[in-house]
Amino acid sequence: MKSQKGMTLIEVVIAIGVLGIIAAAITTYFTWSLGVFNRSKVGSIEESLARSQMEKIKNDPFSPSGIYTLVADIPAGYSVSGNNAANPTLFGADVAGADGLQIVTVVVTRTYYAAPGGENQRTESVTLQGYKLNR
Repeated sequence: MKSQKGMTLIEVVIAIGVLGIIAAAITTYFTWSLGVFNRSKVGSIEESLARSQMEKIKNDPFSPSGIYTLVADIPAGYSVSGNNAANPTLFGADVAGADGLQIVTVVVTRTYYAAPGGENQRTESVTLQGYKLNR
């Protein structure tokens, strides 16, 4: 009997199919992990902006009106404000019964487009609250 050398066409096709399935699974995993990494990065930027604004307010002189200045260098696509839509620099609100104490709310909003070409505009926000005492 003759010994067989090489692989048959069926074996080659099956091997290519198995490699294709493995490559598709790996590509899907990498695409998913890049999305998770990007979301983590965005959340980190939002939180960092909120904390920076809160620190700026705590270091600024006490404002009885609750109006404070914004941090500098806000990245494109992000906005920083208080929770008053009519006046975005109004961050503080007096705490009832506590003279010289304000509850400070910082809202960082990111506006982005979910689809290429400027369609499906979406927003997401992070809210941070703290207190400011008139010292």
